[in-house]
Amino acid sequence: MPRLSGIPHRRRIGVVLATATVVLVSEKLARSDDFERSISALAEASYSHLRVAHACRPVLGEARYYEARVAVENALRAAGLPMHLAVSSAETMVSEARVSASGEPREELTNCPVEFVRTKAVINRLREQIDAFSRLNPR
Repeated sequence: MPRLSGIPHRRRIGVVLATATVVLVSEKLARSDDFERSISALAEASYSHLRVAHACRPVLGEARYYEARVAVENALRAAGLPMHLAVSSAETMVSEARVSASGEPREELTNCPVEFVRTKAVINRLREQIDAFSRLNPR
């Protein structure tokens, strides 16, 4: 905090308000960075979840695969993409997951349910963080 002695009263108030504004803006920017990191992490976690669901389709079934695809679309929408771009981007991720899964040896299918639940839990945790941030910092 700057030294205020010797500064007229009105100017002191201005200095205090300016300092408080800088502190508040700095905190908001830091929270904004945290929000952006959470959105990126959510998109990455959703893609990982999609890859697991795709690789484990024989065990988990089509419903879980489509659930994972919707999670990707929702993550992209949470990042601010319009619906049509989120859907087309999710389709691109689905294609990448297919190519990625075809080039890798198949995971042991007995671990599929555990891995699916684990990746889903990561998505849920990140989604809660983003929702909490949105409640505390309305746009």
